[in-house]
Amino acid sequence: MKFHKLSVEGFGAFNQRQTVDFDAVASDGLFLIAGPTGSGKTTILDAVTFALFGRVTGARNDAGELRSTYADPNTPTTVVLEFTADGRRWKIERSPGYDRPKLRGEGTTKQRPQVHLFESRAQQWRPVASRNQQVGEVLAPIIGLSAEQFTKIVLLPQGEFTAFLRADPAEREPLLRRLFSTERFSFVEEWFSKRSQEAGRELDDIMKHRRDLMKTAAELCLDPLPVPDDPRPRPVDVGAFLSAARTAVTEHLETAEIAGRAADARAERQRERAEELLRAADKAEKLEEHRRLEVEHESKREAVETARHQLGRKAEADRIMPSLSEQRKAHAALANARRQHERTQETLTAALGPVEDLASCDTIARSAYAAANSLQTSLRRREDLEAESRRCRKALETAHAELQKAQAVHATAVEADIAAQNAVAEAPDIEKLEAEHQETAALADRALEAYDRRSELQKLERGAQAIVRDREHTERDAAEHYRKVRDLRLATIASELAQGLRTGHACPVCGAVEHPAPAPTAAEEATREAEEDAEREAERARTAAADARTNAAAVQAQLAAAEESVKNTRFTGAEEARAAVNHAEAALREAREAQQKVLRTAEHTRDRLAAAQEQLATAQKQTDSARERFAAAESQMAAVTQTQDSVFAPDIQAAGIELPLTADDAAAAAAALSDRIALISDLRAAEDSQRRAEREHAERTARVAAELSASEFASAEAAEQAASADTDDLERVLKANDYRVAKLRENRESSWFAEAHDLLTAEEYQRRAAEATTAAHICAQQARTLHERTAVVADRLNSLQSLIGDFAADSEHQHRALERLATEIQLSELVRGTAHHSKLPLSSFALLGLFEAVTRSASERLSSMTSGRYRLAVDPRGRRKERRVGLSLVIHDAFSETARDPRSLSGGESFMAALALALGLADTVAETAGGLRLDTLFIDEGFGSLDPDSLNSVLTVLDELRTGGRCLGVISHVESMQRAIPAKIVVEPGASGSTISTAGLKHSAGASSI
Repeated sequence: MKFHKLSVEGFGAFNQRQTVDFDAVASDGLFLIAGPTGSGKTTILDAVTFALFGRVTGARNDAGELRSTYADPNTPTTVVLEFTADGRRWKIERSPGYDRPKLRGEGTTKQRPQVHLFESRAQQWRPVASRNQQVGEVLAPIIGLSAEQFTKIVLLPQGEFTAFLRADPAEREPLLRRLFSTERFSFVEEWFSKRSQEAGRELDDIMKHRRDLMKTAAELCLDPLPVPDDPRPRPVDVGAFLSAARTAVTEHLETAEIAGRAADARAERQRERAEELLRAADKAEKLEEHRRLEVEHESKREAVETARHQLGRKAEADRIMPSLSEQRKAHAALANARRQHERTQETLTAALGPVEDLASCDTIARSAYAAANSLQTSLRRREDLEAESRRCRKALETAHAELQKAQAVHATAVEADIAAQNAVAEAPDIEKLEAEHQETAALADRALEAYDRRSELQKLERGAQAIVRDREHTERDAAEHYRKVRDLRLATIASELAQGLRTGHACPVCGAVEHPAPAPTAAEEATREAEEDAEREAERARTAAADARTNAAAVQAQLAAAEESVKNTRFTGAEEARAAVNHAEAALREAREAQQKVLRTAEHTRDRLAAAQEQLATAQKQTDSARERFAAAESQMAAVTQTQDSVFAPDIQAAGIELPLTADDAAAAAAALSDRIALISDLRAAEDSQRRAEREHAERTARVAAELSASEFASAEAAEQAASADTDDLERVLKANDYRVAKLRENRESSWFAEAHDLLTAEEYQRRAAEATTAAHICAQQARTLHERTAVVADRLNSLQSLIGDFAADSEHQHRALERLATEIQLSELVRGTAHHSKLPLSSFALLGLFEAVTRSASERLSSMTSGRYRLAVDPRGRRKERRVGLSLVIHDAFSETARDPRSLSGGESFMAALALALGLADTVAETAGGLRLDTLFIDEGFGSLDPDSLNSVLTVLDELRTGGRCLGVISHVESMQRAIPAKIVVEPGASGSTISTAGLKHSAGASSI
């Protein structure tokens, strides 16, 4: 894993966006992160951890204060990291959850954590995941480390490995187990423990299965078979028991099969006898039926002949009946035609008297009918014209009166319109009043704004002064707390140095070998982190107090400007300004209302004038139209009267009808003439119908006479009597006779007829067959019972055969299972450390091997740092003391050729040993993580305790770490380290947050902003 670029904003000590280009600063493979205490050097490493895992380790994560205290409320908190892992380049953007101001309203709301993961493909960032769980699932196999492993092997922390070097074995074990994830070995131990229990249960199941097998075999036997009482029966004993059970069941099966076959034979004989008797009964029944048919056939011979004769006469009569029916219809039609002619003749004579020329009478009636209809229309037209004339005269009179009224209204509307126009011209000037109102409102708005601004700033000034007092109080408390923690830290350092002093050994501070007055043991200790936290808190308090004072001064300046603005207004107060605006608005409103009233009056008068003009024009048009319609009605009446006298009167009077004078009289005359025409038409039609009926009757009568003479019937009545015979009854008689004849012929030709003369009665045969059937049923029931018993015995035998087959098939499987179970139990005891030859569990054994690998790697680096003097090794005596895991360390001193406790090393020697141990641990964890390649490492502090020679040796080892493209970052504020490592990332604190710059890069001559 290699880091390329890191960007932070609003995170920890960094307020504004700061970017670190690791590719540029680490081009030589070694760079320094420098800066004063509390400036934010470690925050860079926290940002890397947060970007990858969404959390930082230690107290900083528990405090939940990842957001910068310098950040503006609208500044987001984000961390962006670009890195390469597993040959692929990634970018991750992550923001923690924090409180931010609401976009609307007052107060704060919770900003939810956000994360976005991108992968570089074809030189473009492609989104991969945007949910925390998804990002974790993608990165987990790529990074190959947990957050705790990462902070221990990639970010080598301040002082923790020195404590690890000097710790007791019991204190080392939990850390090593977490770093190497030895829970997987514990899982294997637990799995084998459970498997051992399952193997025991499986062994018991096998033995129980054998005992259950013999019990089942004993239950399948029909006779009692005792089961051996053995908790672990051998396979040979089980096989012998099963064979004995099979022999007993086989004998029972053979006996049951013989008895069943005998019962089947008896039942079959009885069934055959019953079938033979039933066949004889059937023959007897058929013979009795044949004799009954012969008697019936002889008794109905005469009725059959009569039916045949009647059917012949009916067929001949049916051929004549259609002609007879048509002749009767023609006779009825002739009588009806004669009656209709007589009635029509009588009606016409009663209406007109005797008529000699029917055609001439019809012509006169039709001409008169047409003239009467036309006269009726003409008379109704004249009546309509007379009514129209009266209406037109009345309309003319009305229109003339309306015209006079319209002229009067028009004159009044003209006078009102002139008065309204004069009122509009005299209305007040609205534009002038609006301009005055706007000027007054603008002055009042500026005055009110000045007064409101002054009031708001007065409130802000009071609040700012309260904040200043609170921040100054907090500043004094934080400074006092920092002073106490710093004094306590100095006392703690002096106490630690005093505890490490040994007579004859040089003091790491002054170099003296005698220590006459060592510092006393501190009653209370303070860590370096506590001192730095107190210093940062004091600095934040000072910055906050200064910011509060600056803000209060700015508010006071704004308040003074607001006071000056208030003095420049022409109003003595806000109420006077509002009253002036209200007065101007009232005057403008009254003027507008007066103008609107005058305009509405003028508009109303204009509408009345237009309506009067329209009414006048309409009245004139109506008068002219009424005069024209009256003249037209009078002219049309004269034309209609002339037509009636000259055209319609001659035809109507020729028909003997007086000329009608009204439309209703004309309608009555037309109706009378219509009735006369209908009577004439009916009479002529009756004469035609009578002639056609006479011809049809004559033809039908001649045809019936011809058909009767050709038949055996003397009269039509005789033919009708023969045709009335019931055909269905006659045909049923003949069909019944045909069936009897056919059935008798069929019986005589059948094979049973010749054998059926000496038989008993059918009833006797049926009685004997029923007895045989009952006997067959009894025998069959006995056979079924025996077969069911046979089937039960056969099922038991099959079950026994299956048991024997299963036992034979399972014997080899059980043998292999028993061998496997014994192996699993032995292996479980070995893994859990309960075997007699091994008392060390797998997890402890693996942890010991990993710790030895860490020690070997660390020993090589320590030997290089100390020019071959010191080597690290696992203390074999510690394992005997601890009995389980040997995690004790020992230092081999080549100068004195002795083994030393790591706690006896000086401060510089302890730092080198701890650094070697940290590097060895990082190498081993990376190897156990699947050969994970760590291209970037960070070492946090500790170099101040080294003398120049030791520092050079350490730097030589660090320089060797750069081989293969590895990049190493060192965090330190030691001056000698800054001179030794030219490439630097410089963190500088400030009142508004820390900033980052670089120095000593190959491509730049001096410091540059990143």
